[in-house]
Amino acid sequence: MKRTFGLLMLLLLCCSFTAIAEVESIDLSSLTGNELQSFYAQTNDVIELYHEPNSEARETALSMTKEAVEEYFASQGVEISWAWIDYTYTKDWDYYTLSTPVTYKDANKKKHELNVYSELFPENGRHTLYYLLIGTEVIINRRDELPVVRWKKEPESIINAATGINLAQMTLEELER
Repeated sequence: MKRTFGLLMLLLLCCSFTAIAEVESIDLSSLTGNELQSFYAQTNDVIELYHEPNSEARETALSMTKEAVEEYFASQGVEISWAWIDYTYTKDWDYYTLSTPVTYKDANKKKHELNVYSELFPENGRHTLYYLLIGTEVIINRRDELPVVRWKKEPESIINAATGINLAQMTLEELER
């Protein structure tokens, strides 16, 4: 039984590396100008659809993160300030992250700035904080509850006709190469 399981895992691992190698070795030089334009347009569509948070997602990530961070500091009797513009959002299918600094003054009125990082994933129809890091302190860590797959429902296939590649299955890093 263990040997069968081990062989199965080895086979799956080899298939994964083969799929990754195929993505890395795409030779676009053989494509025509129209095929390249189509490939580029489809890649941009997939990035926008599955990897760029829209304004609603940004607002959700920010409000949930702010609420948790403000609650954390309020429990310590500390009032905080938020950056006006320094927010970094990412989206990986249904998985969102937010990074931003937060400032506060300690009891001696000395100003401090900490980085805040949060991760959100859908749960019961709405995004929920699964991870919150303030400075070096982990406030919420439910990462072990996250599914391995980064989407609730697998995205529709978006197969490029010229290359045969399913762009919807590629990571942002792969798409941007």
